[in-house]
Amino acid sequence: MLLVGFFVFLSATPALAALEYKTLEAIPLIGSQPSGNDFPAYLQGLYNFAFLAIPLCALFMISVGGFMYLTSGGNTSQMGTAKEIIFDSIIGIFIAFLAWLFLYVINPDLVNINIGLNQASTTGTGTGTGTGTGTPATGSAADIIKRLRDAGVGISISGRSEEEAFTGISESAVAGVIKLKKDCGCAVTITSAVRPESNGSAHQSGNAMDLREDLILGSYLANKKTSAQLGQFNISKICTTPSWYDRLSTNCGTFTEPASSPHFHLQF
Repeated sequence: MLLVGFFVFLSATPALAALEYKTLEAIPLIGSQPSGNDFPAYLQGLYNFAFLAIPLCALFMISVGGFMYLTSGGNTSQMGTAKEIIFDSIIGIFIAFLAWLFLYVINPDLVNINIGLNQASTTGTGTGTGTGTGTPATGSAADIIKRLRDAGVGISISGRSEEEAFTGISESAVAGVIKLKKDCGCAVTITSAVRPESNGSAHQSGNAMDLREDLILGSYLANKKTSAQLGQFNISKICTTPSWYDRLSTNCGTFTEPASSPHFHLQF
């Protein structure tokens, strides 16, 4: 309860929107690491690590209890202690699962910790046809970043500044990802936007964004793909890592994103 209260406090405190946190140590067992000053991504990593550590610790304690039971030699006291360790470990796993399920039922964002450290916007636009006109988004890069974060969209850019990543981004991409966040209600985190690449690149033209791979977001997009409703988010193409290719990718031919960098590439 204290942990949930802490996250509620963070998400309800506008003053923390400018909070910067320099990542000093990598978080084990979570794959890609948060970079730069992305404090929400660091919290997400700690949360993911905790849910990975719980079953591992429980399995270790069950093994300890089993070993104690097998080597008790008929000692009823040691056998009783071993049974308690095994029982408590199983109960711990059950409680952790119930806590996750309880938070997920309330709001899927609570289990994704997409707190954003910003006030969420109650408005959202973007009902385009998915063709992506390339019309630049209104305002400066700083205005666009604020607009995204106010809508609850996370930003975790590495290798370049956030201002560079959103200079020249198209309005269809910005409006589309904001509407996606609003309708999905799940964690939506941009990891790449405008990049100086070869001529004709969707990233270069400002019509593409990379989103952090997420199970709930991926399932939501796959469902919209099946029902042919991606156009409401201005999405014309999705390319993914191989694990998601059959379920989610559209109009990519044989091309997929590299498995070493898991993300969803959305072209608007």
